[in-house]
Amino acid sequence: MLKSVLVDFDNTLHDTDRKFIEKLNGLFGMDGKTLYEIYLFKIHRELIHKQFLNKHWDLRFHCKLLLSFLNKDPNECLINEFLTKFKQAEEECWSNPIYFEDAIPFLDSLKSKGYKICLSTGINAKKKAQGIERFASKKYFDYAFGEDQISYSKTDPNFYKRILEIIKVSPNEAVSIGDTITHDIIPAKSIGIKTIWVNRKNARFDFENNAKPDFEVKNLYEALEVLKNL
Repeated sequence: MLKSVLVDFDNTLHDTDRKFIEKLNGLFGMDGKTLYEIYLFKIHRELIHKQFLNKHWDLRFHCKLLLSFLNKDPNECLINEFLTKFKQAEEECWSNPIYFEDAIPFLDSLKSKGYKICLSTGINAKKKAQGIERFASKKYFDYAFGEDQISYSKTDPNFYKRILEIIKVSPNEAVSIGDTITHDIIPAKSIGIKTIWVNRKNARFDFENNAKPDFEVKNLYEALEVLKNL
């Protein structure tokens, strides 16, 4: 019997990519989309996750790698400029948010069904949870978990193991819902949690072994239909 829903924030409930693209636009003479994608995929997910995991929360180190990748001098002026824009985008995710139109109806439905709702995100989990609750004038989350709080990256199965220990729910009583295969699906599924991949951008992913999500949906309305049968 399903008791708890672990739901991601960035690009699942909230259009976080858009925030960062807007803030980074024009920085280093580049368009925001290109710069943000290089930061996210080439630096954070490829270099940091694979070679410098101990620097996972070190934004300054991320920026030095980014500037090196762009063949730019990693001087303090450029680093501080990036840090300022990045932190502004981060803060706007809860101070001036852009929630997807299905986010609030989705959370309302979960609440009405009595699920234990847990926000599972990278960092600033409590601020993100408070932001969406302030926006909707309603309390949704029983828990808000972030990597900085749990002390494990979301790519590590221990992130999800620790959450289940805290909320006292077994893997077969929980479902993880999110947009990122490597963060929301693979590690959760590896410990027996059911998974729903919210593929808003119709992305293609080469699944290996047992990494394929249990369900794939286009939006959170479709996720609700899946939950009816779990």
